[in-house]
Amino acid sequence: MPLSLSETQRQIIDLLRRDNSLSRVDLSDRIGITPASISVQIRTMLGTGLLQEGQKKRIGTRGQPAVSLELIGDAAYAAGLSMSPDHITMIIMDLAGKVRGEYRQENTFSSVQEASSFASQKLLNLMAEQNLPRERLTGIGLALSGNFYADKQGLILSSSMRAWHADELVEQLNQALSVPVVVENDATAAATFENMLGNPSGYEGFFYAYIGKGIGGASVMQGQVYRGHNGNAGNLGVLTRWGKSRPSSQDLLEYLKQHGEDASSSSKLIAIYKAKPKLFDPWLQKASLQLTDMLFLATAFYDPQGIILGGTMPPEILQALVERVDFEKLDQMDRATLTQPPVSVSQYSGSYASARGAAALALR
Repeated sequence: MPLSLSETQRQIIDLLRRDNSLSRVDLSDRIGITPASISVQIRTMLGTGLLQEGQKKRIGTRGQPAVSLELIGDAAYAAGLSMSPDHITMIIMDLAGKVRGEYRQENTFSSVQEASSFASQKLLNLMAEQNLPRERLTGIGLALSGNFYADKQGLILSSSMRAWHADELVEQLNQALSVPVVVENDATAAATFENMLGNPSGYEGFFYAYIGKGIGGASVMQGQVYRGHNGNAGNLGVLTRWGKSRPSSQDLLEYLKQHGEDASSSSKLIAIYKAKPKLFDPWLQKASLQLTDMLFLATAFYDPQGIILGGTMPPEILQALVERVDFEKLDQMDRATLTQPPVSVSQYSGSYASARGAAALALR
């Protein structure tokens, strides 16, 4: 059953996900509304089983201790799916943002119908395995590689997925599971989760660079993901022509193939990196310069407090890229006068990055 929440209730849930427990006074101060208004919303959420009262905690030296409020994680679940013709990645997340089940399989799906049928059945099986009530599934988030176009009224998938149609996937999943399905591009989805439970530095504004099969990005401004007019804000992928070298997993796999290495899975890629780190140096040097150029432009446009590098590429390789990002190395030295913000690797990077974000979107 879909969650029916007011904007204030969404803000309450967002704050409690990050801080685990807060008092009514805490929530009133952070959201900026009166204690009386907060109490009305809290009363409703307690009644619907979304919140519970926890321990009392003292605020100041006078008066009665304040009662803390906590989310009931089992009140609702959402599924996040990242799919393509060659893989499916799945996350089940509870209301508190805790991952309750995950699944990934590299496979070859001949059609949208085959992929959606497989995903639907696997999701139901995974919920049953984890003893999660089916009726508490509130929605599905679908993270796909592509761009939004206003005249097309939807997400147009990348060239590697052109045989698929996002709206057909949404329809098939909705029919099979009878819950709302929200679709987003993979970079924006991953940035959504980073903003919800990552971002350890607490940036009000940051740029999220997503490295997967391709490269993308998203910008967070004043604590909110900024999608832009059509939903493509921050898309780093358009800065290089299709088919040209770019800092991406696809580019790295082709480089390794030329050197006789089979890195067709994440586990194989990590094993090669650990066994032969020097083999990666030429690619890292080239890719880091390309990435530096892209991040310079993102900094010029968005002026973020920090840059977070995430995506499905293994975090060890992302860290090696981050260590080589340096605006001072750009060819046009007049451009290097722009101050480089701190660059770090997301703690949630890896195979499940976009699926986590998709689940987070479905919980909103």
